[in-house]
Amino acid sequence: AYVNIQNNTIKTSTSTSYGIWAIECEKLNISNNVIFFQAEDGIRLATAVDKFSVVNNQIENCDVGIYAQTGYGAITANNIFNCVAEGIVSAGVANVISGNTITGCGTDGIALNAANKNAVTGNVCTTNSNYGLRVVANSADVAVVGKDRKSTRLNSSHLGISYAVFCLKKK
Repeated sequence: AYVNIQNNTIKTSTSTSYGIWAIECEKLNISNNVIFFQAEDGIRLATAVDKFSVVNNQIENCDVGIYAQTGYGAITANNIFNCVAEGIVSAGVANVISGNTITGCGTDGIALNAANKNAVTGNVCTTNSNYGLRVVANSADVAVVGKDRKSTRLNSSHLGISYAVFCLKKK
């Protein structure tokens, strides 16, 4: 059975606050929440959180919008605005990141850090300070899926520059 965290409004202003922090749980569903003004991450999925779903949340003015240290989950249809650092970070295995809107973050829209077998599709990343999508630290088997490469509509806010960085493994 899923643990459901749904339909909550979370606002905290302490110096070490997370909106939602999950650790060592399976089959977690986080959906339809409004999370804002967190000193740390809006949603942090720490180690041993498998088979998770993070869907249709609104996250604003946090350090990182959603940080997934774990895998086998879906991060879908979330709206993330004005985070200090990244909108979404995946450092896990086999995550699907799709249909999210990430705007005005201080570094990257989406960052895959040592992530493996993640699929990124149909996200809209605009006016983030660095990259729309950043793939680093030996991320392997990343699939960017869509009808064409423009389907992810990734860009940076650097004047006159619109690009994404992909490190795709040849098959």
